Amino acid sequence: MTKKSRIPGRLPLPREPQSVGKISLQELIRLLPRGRPRSLLVGPQPGVDVGVVRLPGRFRLLVTTDPLYLPPELGDQRATWLAYHAVAGDMVTSGWPAQFMTLDLSLPIGTTPTTVRRLVQGLFREGRRWGTVPVAGHTGRYPGSHWPMVGSLTLLTVALEGTYVTSRDARAGHWVGVAGPLGLEAAVLVAYLREDLLGGKLSRRLLGNLRRRLRELTVLPLARLAVRKIGLGPRGISAMHDVAEGGIRRASWEFAQASRLRLDLKEDPWYFEPTVTGVLRKAGLDPLTSSSQGALLLAFDPHQYRSLRRAFARRGIPFQVAGRLLRGPPGLYEGGRKVPDPGIDSLGALLPSPGE
Repeated sequence: MTKKSRIPGRLPLPREPQSVGKISLQELIRLLPRGRPRSLLVGPQPGVDVGVVRLPGRFRLLVTTDPLYLPPELGDQRATWLAYHAVAGDMVTSGWPAQFMTLDLSLPIGTTPTTVRRLVQGLFREGRRWGTVPVAGHTGRYPGSHWPMVGSLTLLTVALEGTYVTSRDARAGHWVGVAGPLGLEAAVLVAYLREDLLGGKLSRRLLGNLRRRLRELTVLPLARLAVRKIGLGPRGISAMHDVAEGGIRRASWEFAQASRLRLDLKEDPWYFEPTVTGVLRKAGLDPLTSSSQGALLLAFDPHQYRSLRRAFARRGIPFQVAGRLLRGPPGLYEGGRKVPDPGIDSLGALLPSPGE
C-alpha cells in the first residue's frame, strides 16, 4: 500500500489555541538558523531591535523590520504616523536614525486608490521628516489581506564601526532607566479602538485628551536627547530598547535576555499616570504588560544619572530608574527571584482581529 502523499504547499491547521503577538522564546530559538556568515555581526534574537551586517571597511549596515499596523479607525494620517514611529523606534535604539526604508503594502481587495495614495504618502512624508528616504517597495491588493496588518516596513542605516549600540552591548554595572510614559500607548488605543471596554465610565473630555496624545507615542526624540546629552559607550549609554508590545515587564525581560546579564529590578513600584492606570484597569488590562510605544529603556553609566534626569525633566518627560545590570546568571530578577517569560501582551487579545 502506497503512502498517502501530502499536498505541496498546504499548511497544517493549528491543533491548539495560538497566542496573540510575538512568538515565545522557545519558538523563536527553533526557527533561527544555527550557522551564520562572518559578515552577520548581530542576527535576530529576543530583545535585539537592530541587526548588524559588516560592510567593506569600517562601515556597518543596521537593519530593522516590523509589521505595518494601520487601524482604519485612526484615519490615514494618524495610522501612518504611528506605524512609521513604531519601526523607527527600533532603529533609533542603535543611536542612529533610519536613513532608508523599504515598504510592503499588501492591502485588502477593495482598497481605493485614494486610500493607497494616502497611506504611501503618509509613510513617506513622516519618513522624510526624520531623514528616511524610500529605496524599494511593493504595493498591491490581495485576497486574504485584512486590516489592520497590511504589510511590513523595513528601515536601514549605514553607520561606522563603534558609533552605534545594540541591546547586546549593555554593560554590567550600568543602571537601567525608562524614559517616557508607561502604558500610554495601550490607553490611547483603547480610547480609539475599544471605547466599549470602558463601559461609559470615562468622560468625553478625558477620552478626547487621551486621543490627542497619540503623537507622544514615539521614542525618537527621547533617544536623540539622551545620546546628545551623555553619548554612547561605557561612560554614557551602552544599550537601549523600546518598550512596546508586552509593556515594561516584557521589555525588561527581553533586555536581560539580549544583554546576557542579570537585570535586578527596583523594589519601588513603577510610576504610571493615574489617568492611564484608570483606563487600563477599566479595560481589564494589566499596566505592567500593556503595550507602551513611546517609552524607552536605557542602560547608562550611573555617574550620568543626574545629567540624564535633568535633560528629561526640562522637557517634561518622565524618567525613572528601573534597576541595575550585574554579572551572574542572566535573566530578569525581582525581589531576588527570577522572572519567567511574561508571555503575551495583555492588549493584543482585545484589539479588533484582522477582518473584523
